[in-house]
Amino acid sequence: RSEGLARHAYQQNLEERMALRSLRDEKEQHFDQLCQRLYQRWRKLRQIRREQGFASTPWRLKAHREEHDMAADARRRAQNIEAAVEEVLERGIDSDPGRARMNLEHQWDVTKRTPGTPTFRFEVFALDDELSSAEWLDSSIGEDQAKEHV
Repeated sequence: RSEGLARHAYQQNLEERMALRSLRDEKEQHFDQLCQRLYQRWRKLRQIRREQGFASTPWRLKAHREEHDMAADARRRAQNIEAAVEEVLERGIDSDPGRARMNLEHQWDVTKRTPGTPTFRFEVFALDDELSSAEWLDSSIGEDQAKEHV
């Protein structure tokens, strides 16, 4: 009886892990796509403004390059693939460990950045006061003005 309960709890744990991993992956992909589109649109807008003779804009987009440790990224990849292989095998989604690992490695490699590849964090600044958008919203003035626009 207790073995059956433990097995059931383990299966539920595997399902929850898979769901959380899937949700995390979707959110990461969505965020990466948003960052890429933001940067592309900003560059396009800057090019259009140049072509139309505008010398400056009251806003500046600042990209902060964030470096990532290749070894830490490789460990994260290995741990996630190992956990995903366990989930796939235990839940009966695949019965061949080698094939499951190969498929999961391929899926990771196609959907995630390669180990050590930098990412970017963006901030928008108003040139007149050099406050970032986050600093502006955090300030009491920004909060009051934001409330007025709602």
